[in-house]
Amino acid sequence: MKKIIFIILIMLIPGVSGWASQEAPGAADEMGRVKEIYETEDDAIRLERIRDFLAGDEQSGAALVYVYRIYLATLHQMEEYDEIWAMLPDYFLLMEERDPVEKAQLCNQAAFILAESLKYTDEASALGKKALDYLASVKDVPRGIPRDQWPEIKKALEASYKDTVGWAAYRGLEYDEAVRWLGEAAALRPGDENIRYHYGLALEKKERFKEAWEELLYARGYAFFESPDIEEALKRIEAKIPADWSATALKNKIKAQVDQEMEAEALKEEVTARPAPAFTLPGVDGSEYSLKESGYKVLLIDFWATWCGPCNREMPVLEKFYKEFAPRGAGIFGIAVDGPDTRGDVPGFVQEKGISFPVMFDRDSVAGKYGVRTIPALFIVDKKGMIRFVHSGYFPDLYKKLYYQVRYLLNEK
Repeated sequence: MKKIIFIILIMLIPGVSGWASQEAPGAADEMGRVKEIYETEDDAIRLERIRDFLAGDEQSGAALVYVYRIYLATLHQMEEYDEIWAMLPDYFLLMEERDPVEKAQLCNQAAFILAESLKYTDEASALGKKALDYLASVKDVPRGIPRDQWPEIKKALEASYKDTVGWAAYRGLEYDEAVRWLGEAAALRPGDENIRYHYGLALEKKERFKEAWEELLYARGYAFFESPDIEEALKRIEAKIPADWSATALKNKIKAQVDQEMEAEALKEEVTARPAPAFTLPGVDGSEYSLKESGYKVLLIDFWATWCGPCNREMPVLEKFYKEFAPRGAGIFGIAVDGPDTRGDVPGFVQEKGISFPVMFDRDSVAGKYGVRTIPALFIVDKKGMIRFVHSGYFPDLYKKLYYQVRYLLNEK
């Protein structure tokens, strides 16, 4: 199951405009070049523009950091592993003054990418171990992270880095090492489907088929039964399990355990209930939609915009959720907060994306009444019109969280 490192690019959007406004007058021109590189869709053309930028003189440190991140992500997309290995020394030198956690993350990202090649698995392993060394050197809570959250965050990072070292060993055919590192990673973060999947593959290579089968069943559960890679591995290993072994009982047991764990985790995010502000808004279809007359037992209210990248990634998830849950009594209202410049793009966006749930235009600052500060912003309203869950931004586990939270609200008496 390949991790998509290209998501690094997502990190560029929030801080870019702030950087441009705080730098010297020439920063606007430099920022324009960085933005042009970022927005270039063709990988080969983007790579050419990156090389031209890096060949220039007197770039600011901030611009270089952004461009190197795009550079790494682009080379990963193109599977240009030799060039990745060649560019890393300059990138690491640029990042030398950064805090240890950021340097650890950089080493781990580079390591995981290199582990996908068969040529640089030893180098990937060394970088993963370097990431662990950087993490171990952090003696106090990093700035900006709540003190009570740091132990859990640090454990998750350690698990991720050990997963990378183990995966590099697996790709390098060092299966004993892979089992050792991946086993440690799984013990640190048992609910991570990628780690459990990798561990299962390593156990398979050691012909520990029953253990591999169990790991992959956990991976399937945590992945929410949506990974063809896991299903393929399970089918392959199932053929090697003795016929007298009770696979069905184990399947049922793990499925129930994982379901219970994921529901408990999702419900931890419940907020203090408060009334959802009433509204009546015009829809892109010409109808009017009202909170009070939605007709649903549970309603998801999503504030978004056509120009918002995370909103674009969120939309297919919401559409899938709507198709599954609307018959059960859970609906979605999508409220577009586009301003005058892009408001006219909303109907075309809805049609292009195949959105079937009602979409409407914001009016009278409904977003402000809900306290929206960033988009996408998703509010889950229960049968009594109370806001019970809130999600800010887009994250890969969104569907899974919505599934358990909405199911819980629908089942409430």
